[in-house]
Amino acid sequence: MKKLTLILILFFSSLTFAQDAGIKMIKFVKKDTVQLRWATTSADNFLKGLKQGYEIQRVNQVDQSEETIIIASFNERKQSLKNSKDSSALFLIEMLNDAVNQPVEDIVLTNLYFMLSLAASNDRMVAILTGTFYEDVNLPNGNYKYRIKYKGDKMYDEISVNTKSLDKNPQFKTLTGESRIDLKEVYLTWEAEVLNANYGGYWVMKSEDKINYRRINKPPVLYFTSEFEPEKTIVNFVDTVVVEGKTYYYKIQAINHFADKGEESNQVEVYIQKQLTGLCKIDTIKRVDLIREIYGTYIPNHEGEKAAAFILYRSAYHDSLYEFVDKFESNNDSCMIQFKAEIPTGDRHFFKLAALSEDSDTLYSYPTYYFTLDQEPPAEPTDFKGEIDSLGVATLTWTPPADKDIQGYRIYRTNTLREEFVEITTALKTDLIYRDTLYLDNLSSEVYYRIRTVDLNYNNSQLFHPPLGN
Repeated sequence: MKKLTLILILFFSSLTFAQDAGIKMIKFVKKDTVQLRWATTSADNFLKGLKQGYEIQRVNQVDQSEETIIIASFNERKQSLKNSKDSSALFLIEMLNDAVNQPVEDIVLTNLYFMLSLAASNDRMVAILTGTFYEDVNLPNGNYKYRIKYKGDKMYDEISVNTKSLDKNPQFKTLTGESRIDLKEVYLTWEAEVLNANYGGYWVMKSEDKINYRRINKPPVLYFTSEFEPEKTIVNFVDTVVVEGKTYYYKIQAINHFADKGEESNQVEVYIQKQLTGLCKIDTIKRVDLIREIYGTYIPNHEGEKAAAFILYRSAYHDSLYEFVDKFESNNDSCMIQFKAEIPTGDRHFFKLAALSEDSDTLYSYPTYYFTLDQEPPAEPTDFKGEIDSLGVATLTWTPPADKDIQGYRIYRTNTLREEFVEITTALKTDLIYRDTLYLDNLSSEVYYRIRTVDLNYNNSQLFHPPLGN
């Protein structure tokens, strides 16, 4: 109950509140008219005002003359109120009649008090039905005091009025708007906390030509804080009735606490981007020497969706570090983009294709893995050297080539160049040294070695064969 009371009192925060009166009044001075509005501080006081009515005392501060204005109780007014042809008004009259003339549960009364007190700040009819609005018209210029109380009570709230000092609705120019393309909606926000003492609600106005605006919300948008958002200062509104490819214009029309239109906000322009909701996919990849040709397609979900361009990305990994390759402008929802590899065969890549709408909305394909079978032999080792010690042990060393896919090395030997070299390794050597034990009483005084590199795909390099003496 205290939270509801606090929210309502915030609407009337421009004046000091006389706590014992249980009621608070605000005013708005127009030419030849003083508008008065008041709110009760609790649901019980709200019901009290309906049952007893209100007394407004106007005091001329020059001659201290007084005049009393009576706002009759609901039962005294309800017959004339029932003459309304407004179905909403008749519905509220029945609700108020039940609250005044039948036992009401506390929660029902609290909800009714909260709902109608808020609505009265935006709807003149509700304010009149609840007896919380009065217009003092054709009043001579001067200084006056207005005192309000429940009929029959002694305590009152009062305000001073100078009829020559006209009130103005404050301006606000804080409206912002953006298109949320994934949700197909317009998101509007505006600063409301500083306007809370002057405005009770807001109409959202929409146009497609900057000239003809129409109201798109009913009821008005209200500004609230809560225990979950105590620091909230803005109001937001979402418009989902939008069409891709169109531009919309928005303004906010404020409603003051007397249900009169206040100032309009600035105008914001929001374009709804064309979105892609279909499927982007890589169809096939072909190899032509060093060139990899990537063929892709966009399949739309809805008629009219179209891919205006494609972008190809490449990475060595499935889910990260994708780099831009090339962009392809498209008119028929398909593309062919080329990527140049560093080697003719043995390369591996993850490719990803992105389809772009006319407004650069992006839809990605799933990653596609592509590799070519390595058919290129590795380079030969270099700096192949050998030494034979007195025990007949030949020690061979070499420098590996720059290839990154080396699996190991094979060693060959012969005693004469007139014979074929025979492999002496029974398994691929992975280190860079090999020892071969020779017979010292061999008829030949020389021995020859050759070496070749083997890559991960078992491609063999050419034999490297400098002579080695014994």
